[in-house]
Amino acid sequence: MTIFEAIVGVSVRYATVPLPLLLAIAEHESCFRQDALNDTGGDAKRGGAYGVFQITRTTAELYLGKLEDPNVLYDVVVGTDLACRIIAQDMVRFDKHIDDVICAYNSGKPKNRAPDITVFKYLPSVKAKYLKYRRLIDGRIKEPKELMVATKC
Repeated sequence: MTIFEAIVGVSVRYATVPLPLLLAIAEHESCFRQDALNDTGGDAKRGGAYGVFQITRTTAELYLGKLEDPNVLYDVVVGTDLACRIIAQDMVRFDKHIDDVICAYNSGKPKNRAPDITVFKYLPSVKAKYLKYRRLIDGRIKEPKELMVATKC
């Protein structure tokens, strides 16, 4: 199973999570790299952010309980499920306002509540990718592997 197939496969369980948004976040966070590790962020003392969706151990533990081994976050199915849970919760929290959902994924804050400076770069980048995937999926993408052709990392 490819990373794209895993993301699409998990996402169908979450009706409120737009697949284009999920793909945009995955592309921005890791360029779809399952082995991605950012050990310089706010959770660096606990290992950093892991996998395709760059989920920190602290965030994962909010949903999964205590993690004995944070390497489980490299698993694309586990990471996608967590990302979907986070996004689904934020879709409700922010009444489906995509910009706020994108900002909250990055910083935990919507764009209109004094986000940190990284959001000003994050939001336009992810939003552009979201619109790209929305056009592709709405128009001509039939198989998950076709998305790889449309992705430039």
